[in-house]
Amino acid sequence: MKNKDLVVRLIDKKNFELQQDFYFYFTEEVNLCGLGYPSTEEKDMRYVVVPKGFNTDFGSVPQLFQSLVSPVGNATKAYVVHDFLCVLSADKRLSRKEADEIFKAALKQVKINAFLSSVLYGAVRLYAIIRGLK
Repeated sequence: MKNKDLVVRLIDKKNFELQQDFYFYFTEEVNLCGLGYPSTEEKDMRYVVVPKGFNTDFGSVPQLFQSLVSPVGNATKAYVVHDFLCVLSADKRLSRKEADEIFKAALKQVKINAFLSSVLYGAVRLYAIIRGLK
């Protein structure tokens, strides 16, 4: 397996830059069609590569809710994957809904409990709907 560690550098108060390519592996089936990132390294293993130099703010959680849901922590790697997938969706590599579905699978992969996963997934879907992102 390639690098599963998230190595970042603080750019400013809340933005970070990846210092190495970051590989997020899925052990369960997840639809990565069109991304160009399905793994051929191991049978039935899939991953998303977030490239070195990518900028992220981890979880874009409004300040008001940060006492309930942290923008960093166990879900951090899933947040980074979602940020990257949102960039790909803006480039029409996948839909925003597909990016959000992969985020939901990533939250499960990092063992975020079902309730919090549902809240986080619901928040990104609501944001996408309000913004008119499909």
